[in-house]
Amino acid sequence: MEPLLEASLKVLGPLEIGLIVWAFVILYLFVHFGVVKPIKKLTQDAEAISVGKPVDLDVTKISQNSRNELVQLKLAIARLRTSMELAINRMKQIR
Repeated sequence: MEPLLEASLKVLGPLEIGLIVWAFVILYLFVHFGVVKPIKKLTQDAEAISVGKPVDLDVTKISQNSRNELVQLKLAIARLRTSMELAINRMKQIR
């Protein structure tokens, strides 16, 4: 066995190493599903809005007072979409 691995096995047993691995797996899943996936979805929605495609952001079930930054970003994008639609409709009426 390599000296570093052998030394770490003396300090940490198989149970501790297994717990550390599980902690990293849980952390990875939390970051992936709680941060990365919602950001990718918001990015896709923002890109679709930027080219004029309809997007369903469904913010009716979201608390407006949430302190979650991703929720706040989703609400801001929904407000931006609404503001853009209003501005476009006003411009069409002026013509």
